[in-house]
Amino acid sequence: MITKEQFNLWKHGPVTKYFFDYLINKRAFLKSAALEMWLNDPKVLNETLRGQIIELEEITATPWDAIESFYKEREDADTEGAGQ
Repeated sequence: MITKEQFNLWKHGPVTKYFFDYLINKRAFLKSAALEMWLNDPKVLNETLRGQIIELEEITATPWDAIESFYKEREDADTEGAGQ
């Protein structure tokens, strides 16, 4: 498991920033495409595109606490399962 400090070094590193910029730009492109689809046909609701837009936002905004909690829950479940 990494520490919060290691996570922050990674999250604010130049390569990660470049990758996050890409994700943010891709999200903006998908939102633009979704808007264009909606303008052409208001009945169109593309759930896949909507899901991708939300997922990209969540990836770039994931805080350390969410990652730590996820892995702690998995470790706790593994520990409980091993004891049975």
